[in-house]
Amino acid sequence: MAESEYHTHEFPPFYRPDSRILILGSFPSVKSREAGFYYGHPQNRFWPLLACIFHEPRPGSQREKEALLARNHIALWDAIESCEIRGSSDASIREARSTDIPALLAQTQVQKIVTNGKLADKYYKKYNEERTDIPAVCLPSTSPANAAVRFPQLLAAWEKELLLPVRLHLTFTGRVQHVGFRVTAFDTARRLGLTGWVRNCLRSDMTEAEVQGSPEQVETFVREMRGVPRFAVRNVARYECPLKDDETYFDIR
Repeated sequence: MAESEYHTHEFPPFYRPDSRILILGSFPSVKSREAGFYYGHPQNRFWPLLACIFHEPRPGSQREKEALLARNHIALWDAIESCEIRGSSDASIREARSTDIPALLAQTQVQKIVTNGKLADKYYKKYNEERTDIPAVCLPSTSPANAAVRFPQLLAAWEKELLLPVRLHLTFTGRVQHVGFRVTAFDTARRLGLTGWVRNCLRSDMTEAEVQGSPEQVETFVREMRGVPRFAVRNVARYECPLKDDETYFDIR
């Protein structure tokens, strides 16, 4: 059995200024410390899980992992900055010092924190929750040691928390005026549970909309509107815009 040794977190948090969710682990495993990045153990289910949630290929290199996180506005860090630990055993952690979570939040748009397992949740709540005023959501650990929780159970729990709403501004180009486009958009958005609005542009071949909901719902809306033959949509330009938390309906303008 390996002896306990004192270790300091040797690689920085991953974040971008537009990160909206922070995922906190406890402390890097031996494999992660060797790789110099998060969730480096080949049997850890973290990266396959994220790939499945966001419908992306499973990342292999660190660059691919960082790109997946950036595209989906996720920051990664750990709750413990330094500790005495035996190998990768969370249960052996002693003399733990916490990371400075508020300093990270100040550089991001993070409004939600999820913890990867009970130990990460324990240390976040003990040292940082009062400082951030953001209650964490504790999710089942993706560690291979948590074999009692199968992948479908992990997926259901994590997907519910990571799929934040998005809001897209959409400009449809084609035969989209005087053919019932806005009414169809209204009916489609209401059926999918989306909020936002739709209106005609000054150009007779353009209609614009803002649509807010889950990523899957928004993509379904775009796909269905493009698929109506009489609209002859040639192009859909899109960009992400700020969420409107107080919006409760979809409107025709």
